[in-house]
Formats: sequence, C-alpha cells, structure tokens
Amino acid sequence: MGRKGGITYYREGGETSSGATVLSAAAALRGENFYPLPHLRRMAWAVRVAHQFPESWIRQGVSWASGRSGLDPRRAKTLYADHLAAWNVAQYDFLPKDRQFETLILGAPSGAAAHLSAVLGVPFLSHTFLASFRSPGDPDDIFNYQRRGQELATPILDNNPNLHVVNHYDPVHDRFLVGQVNHIRMKLLGIPHSYIDFIQRRLLPGGTLILLNNTQTWSQYTVGDRHTFQVGGLGGLKDHDYVHGRVFLNAWLEEIGSKHRGGWRLPKVWNSQSESEWGTLPRFGQAVNEFAHHYGMKVRSINGSHVHDFSRLAFFAWQHLYRRLGMEPQAVMVDGFAQINATAPTRSALLPLWLPFNCTDSREFLAEMVTLFPRHLPILFQPWPSFSPGPDIAQRKDWDKALVGRQGQWLGADPHHYPVDLAALVNFTPALAEWVSHNPQPIPRHLRLGELKEIFSAGIG
Repeated sequence: MGRKGGITYYREGGETSSGATVLSAAAALRGENFYPLPHLRRMAWAVRVAHQFPESWIRQGVSWASGRSGLDPRRAKTLYADHLAAWNVAQYDFLPKDRQFETLILGAPSGAAAHLSAVLGVPFLSHTFLASFRSPGDPDDIFNYQRRGQELATPILDNNPNLHVVNHYDPVHDRFLVGQVNHIRMKLLGIPHSYIDFIQRRLLPGGTLILLNNTQTWSQYTVGDRHTFQVGGLGGLKDHDYVHGRVFLNAWLEEIGSKHRGGWRLPKVWNSQSESEWGTLPRFGQAVNEFAHHYGMKVRSINGSHVHDFSRLAFFAWQHLYRRLGMEPQAVMVDGFAQINATAPTRSALLPLWLPFNCTDSREFLAEMVTLFPRHLPILFQPWPSFSPGPDIAQRKDWDKALVGRQGQWLGADPHHYPVDLAALVNFTPALAEWVSHNPQPIPRHLRLGELKEIFSAGIG
C-alpha cells in the first residue's frame, strides 16, 4: 500500500503468487530481470551472512519480517477493486501510448501465466489479488483467525460488490505467516474500469482476449455472501486432510512442539469452491465473455482443471516457438512459486517449467515432465525456499531423484540448506542472469496467437 496525490492506492509485492505473476509478466515485456524481493538486493551481503545462522533463527527472522511487512488492518476499508486493477495496469505504463496487441491475457495468476504472457509478448491482467494484514496470533487457532479475517473482509465486501473474498488459512505451508498476518485474497467478479480502459486502448481491433480459466477446486467454508474461508492449500495434502486431521499430521504437530491435534475446522457449511490461490471464479469468466460480446471482441478460453495444466501448456508453447524459429533450446529452466523468470527464455532459448511450490505434488509433476525434456539439455533448477518444515515438503533427495540421469543444476540455490535457503532469495536472479549472459540466444519474435492455436489442434496443449 502507498499514497499518491493524497489517495491511498494498492500495491502488491513480488513475494506473493499473484504479485509475482503480474510483476514478472511486465518485467518480461519490459526486457528486465524480475526480483521477487528487490529490497533485499541492497542488503544481499547481510542476507548471505544470516544464511549461515541456525535454521530456527532463520525461521524466526522470516516470521518476524513477515509480520513487519503486513498491512495495517485499518487499510482494509481503503481497498477497492479498481485500485487493484489500476496497480496491475500501471505495470505497463512504460509502453508507448500507441502500442497495441493482437491479444491480451486475463485470468488466474501463476508462473505459468507469466510464461505464457512472455512467449506471446503481451500484458497479463490478473483475476486475483492478495492483501496480508498484521494480525499476530496462535497459528493453530482457526477460530480467532477466522474472526479477525471476517473483521478485515467486511469493509472490503461492503465497498466492493464486484469482489469475492477468500480468507485463506494454511497452518502447514504458511505456518510462520499465519501466526503473524491474516491473508485476504480478493477475486474479481467483473471487469474493473481500469481493465476496460486498458483493453480498449491496447487491444487491436478484431483482437482476442485469452481467458486463463482454471477450474481447480478446494472445499471452503461459507462465511457470507461472496465470502469464503479456505483451510490449507495446494501441496501434498488434500482439503479433507486439513479439516478432519490425519495421524501423520498429528505426529508432525507433536514434532514441532504444537499441542494442537485433529485438524482445523469450523462449524460452518463446507463445500467445493474455486481454489483460492490458483482458481478462476466462473462469474469472472462470464463477465469476460459478456464484456467481449458487448464490445465486439473475441475470447479464447484456455481451460484447465489444475494449475499444472497451464504450466505444461507454457512449456509446450515455448517449445513450439523455438521449433517455428528453427532455434535449438539451450536448457530447461525449472522455477517455482514467486521466483518466476519469465524474461530469461526471451534472451537465452530456455524451456521454462514453473512449479507451484516445493511440495511432493510439484515434485511428482516435475518427474512427469522430465520425461518430455530433451535428454541432452541441462536443467537449471530454482526451488522456492518455503522455510517450512511441513510434512509434505519435497526433500532434497526427492528433487535429486526426479533429476537423476539428467544434467541437473541447483542454480542460485543451496541444496544443503533447502528449504530454509535464505541466500537463495538474493542469489536466484543474479545466478540466472549470469547463465543467460554466458549463453545468449534472444528470440527474434514472439509466438503468434495462431501458432498457439496450433498446439491445441495438435492435441498437445
């Protein structure tokens, strides 16, 4: 959050999944490297020193810093849907006023969305935004977390009939966060004025809007109209594991010194909903189609039932572009969560595969995709450090097993400290930039919409 002309405006950081998607996609179009935590660049030496501290110290430090960076709860009443959209649109202020595109991408944010934006060379407009408010408490106290979340969500919902709010609570993957901040995820139900203006100015006559429609679901509690509460998130656990509890979860809680047992649940209706972080609300898709019909625009909906589907598509899209250009890829780049390197493939003929997080499901997805990687190519691996000891976090040996027999390289990451790899936060982007500088192979043009359609026609998207 910040102030401009005396008016409070919205700003999302690059350490969140939605913020990183927006910022990385814009950085690729700008031709610049993306740093999820740019403020750490100024203190890289201190981060590298702290990297040698005991893991417990690092986790405590990260938790403390997360609390410090949370928003003042009083800011909840200042959040408006059009401010969210205006922040997204502002990332493209560098474009010449007359620059237009044959297509624009809207929908669910993810690293895959950023890589698709980069391969097409077009802007991305997000459906989802996150605000994390300062709210210290017991990470296992779901009742207090939900109560505080409702206090934050109420003014947002009152001021924004075109927003759906998901109060997101993950006491496993985000354990060090939920003890410090309360996550309010805001999902658009309509097309904000800032998006309407941007689309009308930037989309060529007869152009196409691409809707990234992720139908992925996760059961949530219904709190009120346009207000749900999600326990847990994508990883090696299922929604019912969190709510009903499991023996292995109880064992993990005992191991980390928590007295909580038996899952985390509320006395409310619990049913399937669009997944908080990666899913696309049906009402948003409907709004995009109605908007396009009203203004005589075309819509191409890319549907998937899991965020992995979009990551797979982005990989194939880049592969198809290189084939079209007669270029030989130089390496496979595996990035994850907020470490989205959408600029690198435009400069060095890299095949990107983005992983949602560093859990066992992402490891299984990588193992599946490795079979499709050209065998002679090195793999540049950049796993996001979660700082979490969660029971479903993929261990170093799991990643190494997925890369066995390949030229796998932990680039900018320290496998001996993973997943509490503090230095990776300042090493990832410089390490990749150095690799690219030694292996330059810029693309002469981007993938065209018709060429993207060829992927679907071939049945590989």
